[in-house]
Amino acid sequence: MGEDNSNYAEICKPKLTSLDTKMVESNLMAVRTLLDVLEQRPPCHRVMLYMEIAERGTT
Repeated sequence: MGEDNSNYAEICKPKLTSLDTKMVESNLMAVRTLLDVLEQRPPCHRVMLYMEIAERGTT
């Protein structure tokens, strides 16, 4: 099983089941929090990031 659900998981043989850690969404939340701090707004203290399993040929 792989992590980050990269393109490599899709092109290898057999296709690799992978944990999609939602890296883009994680980065966006980090940027929003940083902007809140820089603009002296209270940042959100609770952030929930949901991950998914992309099932492929190695399940």
